[in-house]
Amino acid sequence: MVIIPWFSFFFLKKETIRHYTPVGFFTLFLMALYHELAYTQKWWKIAHPLVPQTIFYEAFAIGPFFIGTIWIFHLTYGKFWLYLIANVITDAIFMFLMSPIFVKIGFYKWVNQTPFERYIHFIIIAVVIYGYHTWQRKGMKIEGVANQKY
Repeated sequence: MVIIPWFSFFFLKKETIRHYTPVGFFTLFLMALYHELAYTQKWWKIAHPLVPQTIFYEAFAIGPFFIGTIWIFHLTYGKFWLYLIANVITDAIFMFLMSPIFVKIGFYKWVNQTPFERYIHFIIIAVVIYGYHTWQRKGMKIEGVANQKY
């Protein structure tokens, strides 16, 4: 779960990685906050976190969420509707195809949240992430960087 997505990193240019890494870290931050909220609201229970005594399932965050964010931005940034469609599809695959497998093998279990509710939260987070990256690009002071395609 952690290692496999990182193999795809070798197919990205250094400039692409440098450019989209901040939004990847912002995604990690939001996912940590989201998992904190999930813990306090008892939305789900993680059976075996990578780091004992944590409420955050790091394998998802530092694997598919971080790398997936960079890839989706690389392939779709500047085309919001394409970005949104890509997130709707990838989140649906995760939530409705992969998540039942993870529940079945015991990674986590649903408690006070449904997979559909989590799916809606992920779509909202995707919009927030896009807004953050757009804001960040506008704040870049280097001439021409804000409009450059990576």
